[in-house]
Amino acid sequence: MEGMRVEFHPNGCGVIYLGKGENRLNDTFLTNLHKSLDEVERNKECKVLITTGEGKFFSNGIDLQWAMQDQRNADLLEQLYTKVRWKLFHFPIPTVAAINGHAFAGGAGLAITHDYIVMQRERGWLCWTEVLRHIRIPEHLRIFPGYKMSAKVKRDALLYAKRYTAEEAKKDELIDEVANSEDLLDVAMQVGLNALGKNIIDRDMLQTMKKDTFPLPAVQHQTKLSTTFYKAKL
Repeated sequence: MEGMRVEFHPNGCGVIYLGKGENRLNDTFLTNLHKSLDEVERNKECKVLITTGEGKFFSNGIDLQWAMQDQRNADLLEQLYTKVRWKLFHFPIPTVAAINGHAFAGGAGLAITHDYIVMQRERGWLCWTEVLRHIRIPEHLRIFPGYKMSAKVKRDALLYAKRYTAEEAKKDELIDEVANSEDLLDVAMQVGLNALGKNIIDRDMLQTMKKDTFPLPAVQHQTKLSTTFYKAKL
């Protein structure tokens, strides 16, 4: 990972730049992302959270080489990934993923955890590749597509690993807006600010409403992400 950082803008938007590399999901990346989310949350002047990458990738998914080294890595990955996604899903201000490039598998899952998604049209696929890599999605993570996808999109995206362009993703309501690369961040900021409009929404109330609308699953974790790694394809 090359340089995750947080920037706050005068318009009230906080931007987490995920990095310039593949932004693979491992212990370092997820720990830094959680710390960055904490930093944005502590800034009471911040109205909107944006996440984006800076190169070819938004996120290229799980760092399988690291996760498959031993069971402790796999268990830690599942713990950190789950923690980050629920923190982001229940974040107390509007959240927007500005997809600058490819978002694959766990990276696509990270993207749909945001309230809104803006994707650049010139480059990048949005794709869930778990079925191709022989990785099952556990119950406690499977709930996110259930909240965000229609039955048709779940079929195409999860069962058949469809690669979505920005225009295709917009048509199937996976994302909210398509932007040119040079306008991506500006459009993402505007989407987040427009969500608030002229309303003054209390942070705690928004977080409570998110938790009520998209509650944590009550099911036991019967399928562990780590139990599928032994036959995953790198």
